[in-house]
Amino acid sequence: MDFHGFGRLESYEYGRFQHRAEAVILRDTLQQWAQAEEIENPPTWEDLLKLAYPGTQPYLDDEDPAFVVGRIDLEEHPRITRWRLNLSWSDWLRSIDAVSALVGEVLDEVEAGMAQFQSAGRVEGSLFHIRNVAIHPEFHGQAIGRRLIAHTLWMMHRGVGDVAVILVLPNPNPLGPAEPADQSSAEIRKLTRYYRGMGFTRSIPGPIVDGQPVPMHAFFGTEPLRVSGLHEIGVGE
Repeated sequence: MDFHGFGRLESYEYGRFQHRAEAVILRDTLQQWAQAEEIENPPTWEDLLKLAYPGTQPYLDDEDPAFVVGRIDLEEHPRITRWRLNLSWSDWLRSIDAVSALVGEVLDEVEAGMAQFQSAGRVEGSLFHIRNVAIHPEFHGQAIGRRLIAHTLWMMHRGVGDVAVILVLPNPNPLGPAEPADQSSAEIRKLTRYYRGMGFTRSIPGPIVDGQPVPMHAFFGTEPLRVSGLHEIGVGE
């Protein structure tokens, strides 16, 4: 698993950065596997190309250096920007788009809960809004998504008190077949259990209904999320 991340300043006013990290199989790695006697019947680049879905991965061809098996897209909202603006989360983020506005409302409620039960009532770190997580269907069940999320947040954290927020709702898989996602309450519950197992918490209590995103958040920065096997990719050593 290789980490490929980049930041792009979207707006001087808001200081929003967009990042993408991918878990990939490099063509060079396949060539090394082919020469390694201890690996029996290693896959070839042609084998991987057969797994690509034309509707969602039309860019794959013989010239690509890597096959993407997992991807995470997230936005970073630096804490220094909030300090300078001196706004609530919702007042700040509603100026970006409707999804960001919902994240801002969620964080305002999280801070209200912190003020009620703790001496501090303010998220002091940066916000990392996880926009999308996708795993190629042929690579499900290998904990790639868990490790990719945990590794990305660990590599990008800015300090104590950083918070990651995700609006849990199944969406079409950009690495899979071009088909609608099952957004039933049963599937949403399944996905919330998945993130709870990593260390995320439901931000707002209430019933889970069809087609409605469930906000979840996790504080990180002092230690990685609760994901096994991170030492294999250089996290938490």
